[in-house]
Amino acid sequence: MKLKQKSEEDVSTKEEPTSKFNVDLSENMINLLIKQISHELHNYTLYKTFANYFGSEGLNLLKEYYLGRADEELLHHNWIVDYLDERGVFFKYPAVPEVNEEFTEYIDVFELTVAVEEETTKMIYEIVDLANKDRDYLALSWLMQNGNGAKLVQEQTEELAISNLALSIASQDGSWLEKERAILKAHKS
Repeated sequence: MKLKQKSEEDVSTKEEPTSKFNVDLSENMINLLIKQISHELHNYTLYKTFANYFGSEGLNLLKEYYLGRADEELLHHNWIVDYLDERGVFFKYPAVPEVNEEFTEYIDVFELTVAVEEETTKMIYEIVDLANKDRDYLALSWLMQNGNGAKLVQEQTEELAISNLALSIASQDGSWLEKERAILKAHKS
């Protein structure tokens, strides 16, 4: 593909990049958000792996549970990408770490899920802390939004709570058929 050469007319009318908010994000904030994109996509692939694992074991309700969890991670990713777009930030997609978490027992999956969500919570709080430090009220509003938009802080609180509840249910005595019904029901309520 050949690039169009700029004429003198094009060069003389230099335009600044525009964005919906027309406010710059700090370089540190951009880096944290891009890091979060990678993390959310890793969580997505991890939860898809867990869904595959439970599906291959015949526990289809747990497969459904983890497919739903994967979809939520992809939604979080989309919120961040949309926010960066709205703020006029061009970025290249970061590498997504491969799924290399080890698990041999069903309960291991739920323990890993809690650990992942605890790490995600720390990362989101780090973004909130930086927004406070930068006095970036647009970022703070976006992170805490209670309307129809992104609400990463509230959403992450819910993610961690359901992960802990699912681990609690999975840790109880009883058959996995009973546990999977209870976990999926808790997630959908």
